Amino acid sequence: MNIVSRAIRDFRNTRELSRRRRAQIENVQSAHEEYKRQLFAISDEAMSFALSSGEATLNLPRPKFELTPYVPPIKNLVCPDEHVLAMDAAVGPLLAGHGRTGLMSFGGFPGFPYLTELTQITEYRDLYEKTADEMTRKWIEFRSEAGENRDDIIKQIKVRFTQLHVKEWFNWAAKTGRSMGRSQIFMDFEDDDEELGMPLLIQKEKIKKGSLKRLKGIEPITTYPGDYNADDPLAQDYYEPSTWWVYSKKVHTSRLLTFIPQPLPDLLKPVYNFSGISLSQLAQPYVDYWLSTRDSVGRLLKNFSTTVFKTDMSGILQGQNYEAFVKRIKFYTAMQNNQGVFMCDKATEEMSKETTSLAGLDKLQAQAQEHMASVAKTPLTILFGLSPVGLTATAETDITIYNNHVNTKQESDFRRPLEALTKIVMLDLFGEIYDDITFDFVTLVSETEKEKALMRKSDGDRDVALITAGVVTPEEVRAKVASDPDSGFNNLDVDKPEGKLLTPQPDEAKKGGKAGGNPDADFTAAQNSEDAMPSLLAVAADIMLRDAQRVAMDAGLWAGNQHTGKIGGDDEDPSVSAMKASAVAQKATNVAHKTGTRASHERAVNAHSRALQAHKDALAPANRANKVVHENYIDAHEAAIAHHKMESAPLPEEVEL
Repeated sequence: MNIVSRAIRDFRNTRELSRRRRAQIENVQSAHEEYKRQLFAISDEAMSFALSSGEATLNLPRPKFELTPYVPPIKNLVCPDEHVLAMDAAVGPLLAGHGRTGLMSFGGFPGFPYLTELTQITEYRDLYEKTADEMTRKWIEFRSEAGENRDDIIKQIKVRFTQLHVKEWFNWAAKTGRSMGRSQIFMDFEDDDEELGMPLLIQKEKIKKGSLKRLKGIEPITTYPGDYNADDPLAQDYYEPSTWWVYSKKVHTSRLLTFIPQPLPDLLKPVYNFSGISLSQLAQPYVDYWLSTRDSVGRLLKNFSTTVFKTDMSGILQGQNYEAFVKRIKFYTAMQNNQGVFMCDKATEEMSKETTSLAGLDKLQAQAQEHMASVAKTPLTILFGLSPVGLTATAETDITIYNNHVNTKQESDFRRPLEALTKIVMLDLFGEIYDDITFDFVTLVSETEKEKALMRKSDGDRDVALITAGVVTPEEVRAKVASDPDSGFNNLDVDKPEGKLLTPQPDEAKKGGKAGGNPDADFTAAQNSEDAMPSLLAVAADIMLRDAQRVAMDAGLWAGNQHTGKIGGDDEDPSVSAMKASAVAQKATNVAHKTGTRASHERAVNAHSRALQAHKDALAPANRANKVVHENYIDAHEAAIAHHKMESAPLPEEVEL
C-alpha cells in the first residue's frame, strides 16, 4: 500500500511539474511574441509623423469652390430691393447642375485671394511673366500714314508715353491679367466722384490740354461690375459692364483700360466677377504634377541606397543585448561616411547595400516641365532656360512660333487700349487728334549681321537691275537708300544732283581721258580730291562690296589693312590673293569716284576684272563657308564693272563728233 501510494504521489507530482513547465514555456513564448510585436510595431503616432513628413505635404491645399450667384456688396447702391438684378439668381443652380454632369468638374472660380496666394510660387509666376515681358520688350513704334512730316508730333507723343510710364503699366496689366483673369488701368483726370460715373468721350470738348495727370493700375479684387446689359444678346454691350465699382466709387468703363487675356463665355462671366480665367488656374494641375514629381524624385535620390545588416536576431528578439545592438546601429548611422569603417563578425554577420535604379527619372521630370510649358505656350528655352534634347531638336523653330504667338497676343490684348490711349494723349498734348498717326509693334525677330548683309546685297542687285532696265531712276534709288536707317547711307543729301552729272565734260576728258590723259597722275591727284561724288550705280555697287566684306569677316577671310602688297605669290592661298585683288579694286573705285575721268573708270574696270577672275579661281578649292564669300564678291565685282563701264563710255557729244 505504501509503495502504491508513493507511486501515485510521484506520478501526480511529475504530472504537476510537467504542467507547470508547460505553462512556463507557454508564458515565455507568449511574452516573446508580445515583445517581438512591440519591438517591430508601428504606433499611430509614428505613422502620423511619417505621413506628415511624406506625401501629405506635397499637394497644396485646394479649397472646394462653390458656385454661388453674384450678389453686389452694396446692393442698395446698385438697384432697388424690389428689382431683380438681371437673372443672376438662376445662374448658380444652372452651373451647379452642369457641375454634376461633368461640365465644370474642375471646380469653378477659386477666388481672387487664392489666386493671389499662387503668385508667391515661382512656377506660376514664370508662366505669365515671361510672355508679358516679351510683349513689352521691344514695345511699339509710331509712324504717320500721311505724306506730311509728323516727326515732331510723334516725338512729343513718345515723351508723353514715357512720362506716363505706359510701357511699365501695360507690362503690369499683362502680368496681372494672366494671373488674376482681369486687370484695369485707370486714367486719372482729377474728376470728382460724380464725374467719374459719366462716360469719357474722346473729344477735344471733353478732354482739355494737360488734363491727363497719371495712370494707375487697379487689381480685380478691388472692383466689381455695376450696370450691364443681360436681356439683349444682340446689343453690343451684352454682358459688358458699363460701370465698375472701385470700392465705394462708381467709375464708367470708358475711364478704365480693361485687359482680359483669357475671356470666358457669357454664361460664366457673373461667376468669375466678369473676369477671364486665370492662367494660374488653368496650369494648376500641371504645376501640382510637377511639384509632386520633383519632390518624389528628391526623396528617391535621398533614400535610393539602403544599408542591410545581416546578423543573428534570435538573441536580440529574446531581449538579450538589445540595447547594445541598437546603440551599435545608431552609432554606425551617425558616423557613416566615405572614410568610415564598420566592423562585423565574419562568421555570423554581413553588411550590404541595396540601391534603387534611377534610370528614367530625368525623362519624368522633363515631361512634367514640358506639360507646364505647353499651358503657357512658351518654349522650354525661354521659360526655363533649357535647351531642347534629341537629334532633331532645335529651338529656332520653337522661338519663331513663340514670337508669332506673342505678336498675336499684342494685337488682341494691347491694340484697342493703346489706340484709345494714343488719342487721349493727343488731345492732352495738342487739343486735337491726328488720325494718320498710328503705331506698329516692333518685331521680336532679330536678324544676324550676316543675314542683314545678304539682304542688303539682294537689295543692291535689285536696284542695279531696275536702274539698268529703266524701271526706276537713280534719284529714286538714292532717296530710298537715304531713307533707310540701316543702309549705311542714311546721311545722304537727296537734294544734291546725282554723281553722274559730275562726270568730266568733253574738254575735261581731253585732259585726262582717252585723248592722252595720265591714269597714274589721276590716281595721285585723287588722293587729295574730296569734291567729286559717286553716282547711284556706284553707291549700289559699293553696298554690295561692303556686304561681301562683312560676310568675309564672319568667315575669317577679311583682315582689313593686312591685304596689301604683292598679289599671287608662289605659296599664297587663292582666297588671300582674291581678297587682295578686291582691296586694290576698291581703291581704284575710290579714285574713279574722286576724279571722275574716263581713264580712272577704265582703270577701275581692269582692277575689278582681275579681282573677279581671282575670286572665280578661288571658288573651286574653297570650303563651303568660303564659297559663299567668293560668290558674294563675284556678284559685287560684276556690278562694279557694269558701273565703271557705263561711266567710261563716250559722251553723246563725242559720239556725234
